[in-house]
Amino acid sequence: MKHHSLVQNRTQEEVANKANISHSIVSVLEKGETITVPNLLQVLRVLDYFI
Repeated sequence: MKHHSLVQNRTQEEVANKANISHSIVSVLEKGETITVPNLLQVLRVLDYFI
């Protein structure tokens, strides 16, 4: 996830705002810790990870 954020030149705060989740959730995700599936899907959508 961090790689995709960096490639798109987006900060954790930008990703969090666009995904409508807290900055701490994005931080937890980047650390490889567990988050809920709905939050993960929101982040993946923001990063255009789905084909």
